[in-house]
Amino acid sequence: MGSSFNPELPTLMALNEALSWPNVHPDNPGESAKVNQAFLDNKAEKKLLSSGMKLYKFNTKGRSLIYQGAASPWWFPTEQFGDFDVGLDMVLKFAKANGVSSTEYARLIAAVTEEWNAMDVIMNAQLKTNVYGFWGQCTMQSKKTGSKINLTGRAYQLYIPGLTADHIKEVSITAAP
Repeated sequence: MGSSFNPELPTLMALNEALSWPNVHPDNPGESAKVNQAFLDNKAEKKLLSSGMKLYKFNTKGRSLIYQGAASPWWFPTEQFGDFDVGLDMVLKFAKANGVSSTEYARLIAAVTEEWNAMDVIMNAQLKTNVYGFWGQCTMQSKKTGSKINLTGRAYQLYIPGLTADHIKEVSITAAP
């Protein structure tokens, strides 16, 4: 028997395959600029993320994975990813070793302002399809509007625009330790 390839059927592209850095929102340059500014030195690399990859984010209790048809584009790999990311287990261990809550530690390294997110739960999700995301370090942010306290950032993050229920599924939500 021959191959199952049929040249008459359209080839499905992975989500974001046609996007490139820094124009992650080609129809909205202002939104692209905001995303670029969330990365250290406005730099991120395009990475293919495989179906089955586990992701997590600290989130606000009661928020669902899909809101108005889309999932948040901001995620972290659950397992070690690349040479620099440590994964969720190590983030939790670092927080404990430094005598701070996981929320405090994650807020500091991910530079998530208090206005954006309470970070009182950890949402675990899994990719259902291959997608492309943009991978780089978080830049420094103010802890909250008007604050002179800065969150250092420097953790590695993923930005995956366009995620819907077709691409990602919720696995669990647990209280942040």
